[in-house]
Amino acid sequence: MKNSIAFTILSSCFALLLFGNCKQKQAEKYKEDATDSVSVTEGLNRYDKDRMQDDIGKTIKKDWEKFKDESEGLVKNTGDQIKKLRENIAKFDEIEREKLQKTLDSLEQKNLGLKEKLEMRTLEFKENMIAFNSNAKEKQKKFQEEVKHDIDEIIKALEKIVTPNESIKDQ
Repeated sequence: MKNSIAFTILSSCFALLLFGNCKQKQAEKYKEDATDSVSVTEGLNRYDKDRMQDDIGKTIKKDWEKFKDESEGLVKNTGDQIKKLRENIAKFDEIEREKLQKTLDSLEQKNLGLKEKLEMRTLEFKENMIAFNSNAKEKQKKFQEEVKHDIDEIIKALEKIVTPNESIKDQ
């Protein structure tokens, strides 16, 4: 009888040690799984963020190319128009010619400034100096609005000088 009691106590101790050790290993495994889950979640979030930034970047670059081509064409056209007007004002008297010359000089400077601004922005795109995040679209839109406004100002000023039949208006 003593042997059976001793055997029961001894087997109970082994069972406690075995199950206690299993619980500890199971708790460690849950901690590892939780850490892995957090890592996987962080990895997926980082992947989604990178993918979203890539999509934003592609969209912005595509829009930029279209805008750049249009703007460069307008800047070139206004530059040509200014040169043509410079040739036409040679026919006027000295006072009128000086007045128109100053106006054209001012418009030409604005036009060159726009050209330079577009070249700088193109360089930023080529050298990947632009951070493509949620603010990038807003910044790009603001830049495009500024350039469009400046181009419109130059065109309106040129229209004030030139009449529909390409003669120069008296100011």
